[in-house]
Amino acid sequence: MDLVNQPFTEKGQKTLDALVEASRRNFYTKGYYKTTVKDITKDAGVSVGAFYLYFEDKLSVYKYLVTTYGKFIRAHISERIKASDSRKEAERAGLVAYINLVRENPDIYNIVWEALYIDKEIFKDYYREFSESYIRQLEKSKSNGDITYRDPEVVSFLLMGMHTFIGLRYGTLDTKEDVEMIADEVINVLFDGLSGNNTNQ
Repeated sequence: MDLVNQPFTEKGQKTLDALVEASRRNFYTKGYYKTTVKDITKDAGVSVGAFYLYFEDKLSVYKYLVTTYGKFIRAHISERIKASDSRKEAERAGLVAYINLVRENPDIYNIVWEALYIDKEIFKDYYREFSESYIRQLEKSKSNGDITYRDPEVVSFLLMGMHTFIGLRYGTLDTKEDVEMIADEVINVLFDGLSGNNTNQ
């Protein structure tokens, strides 16, 4: 069975959207294990039976939510970097987009990282798909002579780690810092290094 049974009507789509949004709220505020299907349906304003028209169980809606988050984030960043003329510009634009996105959706970290306790394969798949997407971008930049590296997977996880923890620090723990300034500092270090060659000080 797929993660979700897609609705065929507008009313069905509204019900599905309400269930997904209610799941997001409950998983964020109470956590996966303290959330029940009944909690979700009550919050969504639908019957328990309606839940099972779309999802097999609570784990299915959780997997669907994490998968949807991944697609949403990748699409959002891809749209923000498409006008970039270089890898450096793309990384900066992507970082700014990610921090702002996290500030608007602080539940992302809570929901995705809880997968480590629920099903590690969900967590692994989430970041594997990000890595594969990143590698495709890196390969294009490398073929254009814009960047160089030996192992694309290592580089993809290095850059993902940068986004993840900068996003955590300045997207959820402190949302008052200037995003443009943060991005400048990160990108200067990323492309100029820590050796003192950075002229933008």
